[in-house]
Amino acid sequence: MSTDITGFFNARTDTDQAAKSIFLGVEGETSDRIISDLPTFLETAGRDYGILRKPALVRDPFGGVDAQGNVCEAIREVDNQYHLSRTSDGRVVSPHTVTKQYAPLTLMDVATEIKPWLDAGWVTPDAVFSGKNESLELLCLRMDANGMLPNGEQWQHYIILRLPHAAGGKCKGQVVNFRPQCSNVYAAIGRGNEFTISHRISSKMDDAERQAAMLARVKMAKNAWKTAQDHIEVLARKVNAWSGKALTVTQAVNLTNTLLGIKSLDDASGVAKNKQEAILNGFDLPEFGTHGATLYDWVNAVTFYTSSPNSPVVAKSTVNPIDRMIRNVDPQGTGFKMEDAAQKLAARFLGGDFQ
Repeated sequence: MSTDITGFFNARTDTDQAAKSIFLGVEGETSDRIISDLPTFLETAGRDYGILRKPALVRDPFGGVDAQGNVCEAIREVDNQYHLSRTSDGRVVSPHTVTKQYAPLTLMDVATEIKPWLDAGWVTPDAVFSGKNESLELLCLRMDANGMLPNGEQWQHYIILRLPHAAGGKCKGQVVNFRPQCSNVYAAIGRGNEFTISHRISSKMDDAERQAAMLARVKMAKNAWKTAQDHIEVLARKVNAWSGKALTVTQAVNLTNTLLGIKSLDDASGVAKNKQEAILNGFDLPEFGTHGATLYDWVNAVTFYTSSPNSPVVAKSTVNPIDRMIRNVDPQGTGFKMEDAAQKLAARFLGGDFQ
């Protein structure tokens, strides 16, 4: 009987057995050594399997004939409809069937595509896990470009690749930032800067086609890394601007009400009031890096509400850590959308378009 494969985390030092950081609460094991090679990391995690198309079957009440010549029930294949299953345990990972035109992509395929990133020393394998009933795999690479932001804070930067199986198109990656002081996840800063892993080197290619594909892979890697570097620069500029903009409690209330669509507290729902209270509580929590004084404190209050395990709302939530991570890093996720909306409001405030 197939089961879910738990998360797997790469040690950050040779003696580190619990380096989950951004993945706090995600179940899994930590490697007993630092694994720098991505295929080896995936193999150790138990995620070096293939993904196969398997014909979909249907129980047809009129599909067979018994020994007496009578029409009877039979199991038959559905024309041009397939499930996707893992070679390791047979687990079906597709939420619905696909046609024969669908080309399965595996984490090992992705590892081949992004090999130049690791060869150049840009990233190190950090974590791998899955969600949405195994139909979405997440591969996290730690960017070896961590540094201090202009306001003196040390952040961590990751590239998270989302690999869907028959549920959302191609494998996409984006830079995700983590503020350790409060355990907040930032992903919406990189909105519009996702990159796609969409091709593989086919055995059917001739030498010229294979060479062209290899050149395209290297170009993709360079472009993706440039996007990642640009992202960190944008993050630094935004944090610097937010940190330098004073914000009163009244202005924080107005920003929060606008974010939540609250026009009048008297008419607001209980859910909206609870959200407002949680965000405003996070506006001034010195132990988690906010001091109720700047626009940066308010933006952090929003991401504290959406993502931090230190937030009382998150701690009491029944949403599991993987689903919460997906909500915060997927552009269609509720956490991502709230963070994005908060940053747009912050930009308006900086521009004098909001008081």
